[in-house]
Amino acid sequence: MINCKLCYLPLASPDSLYCHQCTSMLPFITHYCSGCALSTPVNINRCGRCQKTPFHFDHAFSLLEYKSLIRPLIHQFKSNQLVNHKPLQLWLFSAYYHHLQSSLPTVIVPIPSSIPSTIKRGHMPAMRLAELLSELSGLAVCAKAFTKHWITPNQKQKSKQSRQQANQFKLHAQYLPQPREGFRVLLIDDVMTTGASANEAAKKLKNAGIAAVDLLTIARTPLNH
Repeated sequence: MINCKLCYLPLASPDSLYCHQCTSMLPFITHYCSGCALSTPVNINRCGRCQKTPFHFDHAFSLLEYKSLIRPLIHQFKSNQLVNHKPLQLWLFSAYYHHLQSSLPTVIVPIPSSIPSTIKRGHMPAMRLAELLSELSGLAVCAKAFTKHWITPNQKQKSKQSRQQANQFKLHAQYLPQPREGFRVLLIDDVMTTGASANEAAKKLKNAGIAAVDLLTIARTPLNH
């Protein structure tokens, strides 16, 4: 018998993660700022914060707010405890299709974890998300575009300013397809907190000649969290 990952009651379908009641309580983002992916009362192109300090990526979207019931899902996924990824895969494809259909990407680039973190978890969360989306969308995944430096301070333990100044990644541009007109990279990660990691990756891609970079994450940390 398969149980809901949150309330542990039996599930009607083996392809589900949550029961219907728990799913209805998940904090899906319906309206958002396309510059920073924060939840907003109505869809907006750029909020005041993004107008003041814009990110290097062109468009950002997160499926859920990183709060309440979504925290166990992220924890289970990061620690490689989710055996059944099908609901997560469908959510990703829905986000890809409905929120990026006007600017469909050419290739998916996962934001990498550090090597020690990957060894500890047994997988790289962003790479798994990229593979899940690729399976349904048919998009190619460029897994070798970035590597993360061997030792980097934990992002949770760093101030916002130090995150923004960090140099976490090395870009291996030779693994990217040759940029051409209309070429778009879709960065993918599990959680967007300050956006510093994705911003650094997007900046390096832009400096390498990539014209457009979008960002898709499972969850977005609300302000003041």
